[in-house]
Amino acid sequence: VTPDTLVTLADGSKKRIDEVTYDDQLLVWDFYSGSYTVVPAAIIVNHGYFEYDIITLTFEDGTTVKAVNAHGFFDADLNKFVLINPENARDYVGHSFVKSTGDGYTTVKLVDCTITKEYTESYTLVSAYHYNFIVEDMFSITNAVNGMLEGLVIDNNMKYDVDVLASDIEEYGLYTYADFAEYIPVEIYDAFNGAYLKISVEKGYIEFADIIRLIETYIH
Repeated sequence: VTPDTLVTLADGSKKRIDEVTYDDQLLVWDFYSGSYTVVPAAIIVNHGYFEYDIITLTFEDGTTVKAVNAHGFFDADLNKFVLINPENARDYVGHSFVKSTGDGYTTVKLVDCTITKEYTESYTLVSAYHYNFIVEDMFSITNAVNGMLEGLVIDNNMKYDVDVLASDIEEYGLYTYADFAEYIPVEIYDAFNGAYLKISVEKGYIEFADIIRLIETYIH
């Protein structure tokens, strides 16, 4: 997203994403418990100044978000995060998306989008344990990691469906730290809920090699 995008912190205050640090505590959504929780950032990346495709999304209550190239938002109609990019953005006009209300959430319709070119910075943020974060009050996820979670099915209560999860674990199994030991320390494995990545890989949403490439790109 663009550097002026506001991220919600643990106390409900908001901070420009270009000012967020690893010392900040973020308000995020825990799909395991179906409630808010507080975690630090796991990854913060400034991709630098370039001419990017800027997707300005406007919602029915006046909320706007400026996504860079592609970004994920929680589509309440499809009950999952969807990646919005210049090619598909208009397809989502009319869909309802999940918006934080501080102690709960609501849904707002996407009513318009514009695609422009802009010379600006671009920021990637990933929260520890849950990946998602809240931008301009909208539930969001960075496009690079969306595939890592797509295998986990969400029910109508904004929780991972426990029955489906149990069935998937029985069918596909889970990773152990040994699968990642040559790439990352155990603290990083835990921070990214590494065990559950096996489900998304086995379902074909992402390849193990892609996860390793993301590790090599973003984990230092």
